[in-house]
Amino acid sequence: MSKKSREAAALQNQPPAVKPRKAFYVAMILMVLGIIELVGRIDYHFKYSPQENLLLEAFMGLGGTYNPNMVSNYSPHPYLVYTLNPNTKWNYEDYYGVKPKQLINSLGYRGKETTVEKAAHVFRIVCLGGSTTFGLGEADETQTYPELLEKRLNELYPNGPHFEVINAGTPGWSSAESLINLQFRVLELSPDMVILYDGVNDTFAMRRPEEGKSDYTNFRKSLSYQMPYDWEKVFLRYSYFCRLAYAMTHEIAFDINSLAVKPTPSGFNEREALNRATGKYFKRNVESFVAIAKAHHVTPVLVTMGHGPWHPSLGLTCKIMREVAHAQGAVLVDFEPYSRPGWFDIDNVHLLRPGNAALAEVIARTLGANGALSRHR
Repeated sequence: MSKKSREAAALQNQPPAVKPRKAFYVAMILMVLGIIELVGRIDYHFKYSPQENLLLEAFMGLGGTYNPNMVSNYSPHPYLVYTLNPNTKWNYEDYYGVKPKQLINSLGYRGKETTVEKAAHVFRIVCLGGSTTFGLGEADETQTYPELLEKRLNELYPNGPHFEVINAGTPGWSSAESLINLQFRVLELSPDMVILYDGVNDTFAMRRPEEGKSDYTNFRKSLSYQMPYDWEKVFLRYSYFCRLAYAMTHEIAFDINSLAVKPTPSGFNEREALNRATGKYFKRNVESFVAIAKAHHVTPVLVTMGHGPWHPSLGLTCKIMREVAHAQGAVLVDFEPYSRPGWFDIDNVHLLRPGNAALAEVIARTLGANGALSRHR
């Protein structure tokens, strides 16, 4: 056999060269996944603060022994959609490493601790409403309007009973939730007086079909937290892209309003609905609020909402407050005409410190002037 023949035979007997295509494809897939993960990590840390990340980890089952019902500011409720979470009093600082921005006491209300039982010689007032009562933008517990009202009443009437004012406002709540809150939770506190400062959140219900419907089901949706499966936790623990996707597709209580409100139906014109709104369900709720309070020998106080430039629907809620107070004999504190620039946040409804102080002063002076404080003394 010639030399060329031997070389040809040797070449034929060699194994075929390994084609690099599979390795190339694997490398490309890994590179794309790496880029996706890198972008996800950057976006995740851009979107969420370290404290928000801890809340996310609790919702994802990555918070060790801590779960959402221990460290979230809001807890699902069968009748109120959600309430403030009293468990954060015990767990917040341990889990997040910082003190809470707003203190939720062990009864699930904002502010200092109190008891269900009312002490002797105490005139107890409970303030109901949404975030404008709660004091969403105010971190100092002593500067919300209910706290300022308590202080002012005790200054103005030092020889009377001790005035205790409880802040039962909850962000996002409308007059519907305030009505249920009065019946199911507040009456057990044996209040002498209840103050309702509501209106703006009801205008959001009015933007929905049928003004939100009689039972607000065109506006509200149920709130529930579901923990991920164990196999999902594996991906969530190691991949920030998966965390980002999970946060965008699951109910997590960053913004409680968006979680508890149904989306607007496609093609529905909210502005037109709001322009046509009558406020009939708001009026019904306020009338029922007054009736329930009176049936339990509690003095009802209706406060018109202060505001800057806003849609006329908010003025409509103030008009309804005046009408109901006059028709049903409730105490009226007409705060709307006192509204001043500089009292409100950028949304023109949430009170800044000067606004909180003004509201507390107007309520205190009005209650003293019409004798409402002496009825239980």
